[in-house]
Amino acid sequence: MFEPIRFNGPPVMNQSSADILRQPAEIAPAVQAFVAAVNDGSLPDVINAFLSDAIVNDQLVEYEGHHAIGVWARNDLLAQRTRMSVIRCRTRPTGVVLTVEMTGDFDGLGLPEPLVLSCYFSLSDRKIDQLIILRKDL
Repeated sequence: MFEPIRFNGPPVMNQSSADILRQPAEIAPAVQAFVAAVNDGSLPDVINAFLSDAIVNDQLVEYEGHHAIGVWARNDLLAQRTRMSVIRCRTRPTGVVLTVEMTGDFDGLGLPEPLVLSCYFSLSDRKIDQLIILRKDL
């Protein structure tokens, strides 16, 4: 299991890493590292948050392994200057479910405003083993 990290205080926009996380939340270090890496635009840190054979399923498109996850992260997250603002965190026995608001330079045509997603993280060996991302209807 992992040691949860607690973040307190209001969200601070235009700052990097964990500063954008809202309170109160317990977030596994690997999940915290992923959110921070996305917000900081760090591809190596995004990839390092995952096991080498991890799977990401983003809106029903699957990416497996570091190479595919890196291509997905570069094209769909970092190139779009995506920012993740955590709205809610739920700790599960095998991982974490985050509700996040996504902002960035992506084409929002046809997307709800705000864009809120559910991110289902499964963890193993202190890394992300699986991430499933689905749009959340409010």
